[in-house]
Amino acid sequence: MLLQPEEGAQRRLRELLRRRKAAAQGAEGPSHTPDALRLIEDIRGCCRQMDQCAALFEMETDEDLLEASIYQMKALKSRYRYLLRLARERRVETSALPVWEEEEERWVN
Repeated sequence: MLLQPEEGAQRRLRELLRRRKAAAQGAEGPSHTPDALRLIEDIRGCCRQMDQCAALFEMETDEDLLEASIYQMKALKSRYRYLLRLARERRVETSALPVWEEEEERWVN
């Protein structure tokens, strides 16, 4: 059975909302240690920094500063991947966190 585009989008939206709600409830629950909560906050902070870096890159006109923005974004992506790997190793729930799509250079959720 083929899904209509609207049905697929609605299904993905419902799943995204379900995961975010579950993760929000889990992040406040007793199953997360202070270290896990700190790790989740570090990932969110890294995501915010990546957004800021992308916004500055779009506004920049100077070639040297554009190059600096590119290197800063690469460093932030490396930190983001490291933090996610650390979260997986520690079995920290990350389903509600944004996911960076490398090929499209954008956040998926």
